[in-house]
Amino acid sequence: MRDLTVQTKKITVTLLDTSPAVAAGVEQWIEGTGDLEWIGASNHLPRPPASADEPDVYLIDKAFGVKEVLDWLGAHRLQIRAAAVWGGSWIGVEVLRFLNAGVRGILHRSDSRDRVLGCIRAVANGDLWVHDCAHSVSPLLGMELGTTLTDRELQVLVRVQEGYSNGEIAHELGIAVRTVKAHLKHAFEKKRIRGRTELSVRHALLGGLMEPPTDSSTEEGKNTCPLRP
Repeated sequence: MRDLTVQTKKITVTLLDTSPAVAAGVEQWIEGTGDLEWIGASNHLPRPPASADEPDVYLIDKAFGVKEVLDWLGAHRLQIRAAAVWGGSWIGVEVLRFLNAGVRGILHRSDSRDRVLGCIRAVANGDLWVHDCAHSVSPLLGMELGTTLTDRELQVLVRVQEGYSNGEIAHELGIAVRTVKAHLKHAFEKKRIRGRTELSVRHALLGGLMEPPTDSSTEEGKNTCPLRP
């Protein structure tokens, strides 16, 4: 008789982390699952392999440096299928920059095994995962992943988050106030933000400056909180 068992393809994972000890621990986590497959680890940011050998998900250590990781992601954006970044601490501007670069998962290095594995599964499935969130925060944090800000739009948006006025942004960037307003309008439209107030709320939530609203989510739901765009 023919074996009619359906073979489900496992989600392949590569870890880029500055700590070999951490890599060994994550490898044990992944090998203890039935749906994830460990490809390997690197203590530097390497050139991605040929597309056929590309992992489904990269888990990247923010300790390499925010600029360095963003540059690496930008240089290999077409080759990377999905990526999550974890770090010891986060601020809202960093989260925004990584999400804008195409990262789908934001983790804290202290997150539990279940959260890390849940994040990997979510981003492999195309979901957005943000550290310490709740499902009810989704309307505030939901960002359109299919759209990308230009460098100038991101520069303007980050400064608005930091409390700059349009005039101050114009002076710092050497552009006209009307140009600042145009860039901000486009950024808001792309990210589905309704104005500065909502941007401030998102910034506060992502940066841990305020608590997200509570709901009746189960404990399992709180450990696996994908935010769909």
